Parts: sequence; C-alpha cells; structure tokens
Amino acid sequence: MVNEKVPTEKNKERTLLMKHLQDYTAKNNFDYFIHKDLGGFLRRELDFYIKNEVMFLDDLDATRIMEHLAQVKAIKLVGEKIITFLAQLEDFQKKLWLKKKFV
Repeated sequence: MVNEKVPTEKNKERTLLMKHLQDYTAKNNFDYFIHKDLGGFLRRELDFYIKNEVMFLDDLDATRIMEHLAQVKAIKLVGEKIITFLAQLEDFQKKLWLKKKFV
C-alpha cells in the first residue's frame, strides 16, 4: 500500500509514502527568526505611529485638546500592554532557542 505509485508530472516513480512525506514537510517546514529586542522595537514603532498617524498637530483644536490627549493615552496604554505580552512570548522563544540541546 505505501509502495503504491502516486505519480506526478515531474516524478513518475513517486510512492504513496513519498507523497505523504512531502505533504508533511511542506506543511511543517517554515522559517522564522527571533527578534533580539522585540519590545524595544515595537515601543519605538508605537511612538512613531502615534506621532505620525494619531497626533496631527496642525489639526489640534484648543477646545478638544484634552479629549485628543486622552485618546493618545488610551492608544499608548493598550499598545504597551500588547507589546509587553508579545515581548514576553518572544523572550520565551529566545530562551527555548538558546537552551542547550541534548541530542
């Protein structure tokens, strides 16, 4: 059964076992990197985003400035919580990656 032929155009001799092995490796073979300082990077990006996309200094109205600042603070607070969570995950992955391998 595993030696049953399941040919493709490129490989006429492919077996059922090879097909399943190729499918498995295609699904489970991916490349990623672990960021050295994800928290710092995302905090800088959050500040950049707030300065360039949220705080439009030319459009600030003196009567609504406190409302606008409250909005900026809320975005910053939520962003910081998300960044802290993601940085913890990334640090954990880094520790796992750097852990001695006993193989």
